[in-house]
Amino acid sequence: MNEFEIISDKYKVERKINYNIVYNNLVNSIINMFEFKGFPESVRPDMLMRYLWCNGAAAIPLDIDEPPVCICSLGGEVDPYGYGTKVNYTAQNGKISGEGKIGENIALFKNNTYMYPEFYILQTAKLLCEVRTSLNANIINSRLAPLGKARNDAEKAELEKAFDDIYKGKPHVVNLQRGPFDSASGETVRDNELTEGLTKVSDSAYIPYLSQVEDDIIQKFYYHYGLNLKDVNKRSQVTSEELQGADALVWTVPLMHLQELKKGCEMMRKKYPDADVTFGGVWADEYKKFKAESEEKENENTTAGDNSENPADELNDDTAGESEELRPGDSTGASE
Repeated sequence: MNEFEIISDKYKVERKINYNIVYNNLVNSIINMFEFKGFPESVRPDMLMRYLWCNGAAAIPLDIDEPPVCICSLGGEVDPYGYGTKVNYTAQNGKISGEGKIGENIALFKNNTYMYPEFYILQTAKLLCEVRTSLNANIINSRLAPLGKARNDAEKAELEKAFDDIYKGKPHVVNLQRGPFDSASGETVRDNELTEGLTKVSDSAYIPYLSQVEDDIIQKFYYHYGLNLKDVNKRSQVTSEELQGADALVWTVPLMHLQELKKGCEMMRKKYPDADVTFGGVWADEYKKFKAESEEKENENTTAGDNSENPADELNDDTAGESEELRPGDSTGASE
């Protein structure tokens, strides 16, 4: 394997590691979006959500004690929409597997109606990796990296010692050797440029723009999952102080996920009567605020509608006198 292949493989490994780091950070930051109640202790909510996001569906067998969350695929006879009515499931350790009928001895949880994985997390992780690659390149390219030029070993040693001292904050003097004598000019030839720049420090101007792009991507990610952030520079769990206002659009995707999870809970209640799911963590607080604000606005609109006069009634009131005077057969009008 030549040097290029070695470097290329190392770069690919680093990119893969960086992607996994970014992906896991995104998943961990929204893993507590939902709170599960009444489930057996063997069912880990975080694994249920990870299976849904990564595979699009997950199954919990109801005919065994202490069931785990299982990877699954649909099979058996298909319903009118082409989906299988049975589930083949396997635990991640491979020791538990089987087949069951949906809604009878299997609780099927879907990530969405099509049982697709959460591609938006993958897309966001890819974009963030690209931005961070660009950031890394610009940061390195903006680093002062001069190349010292020496004409012999003595000068090379002097320059290396000088660079080492300078980066430690110490002053240093370099004793350069005299250059060759130029008979035409009668002077000693000297190279006044002792260093040569290998990087463009001016490229550091792009770093703030790339940082803003990264923040914009992160803000859109959390907005997609129900959180309208004020401070978008997130690397961990989101707190209520970092959110702003209620926005109906941010709840579209979380409510869709909640609806599908509740369908799975209905199947769970065949064996676990108290099984249920609600918003959890900061999502629970924000959804309460959103509902309260929505109900308040609705009440204000209703009250305003009740207090306002009907335009048709106003028209009738304004023309009442005229209609009475001009009404056919009116004796007063006829005598006049």
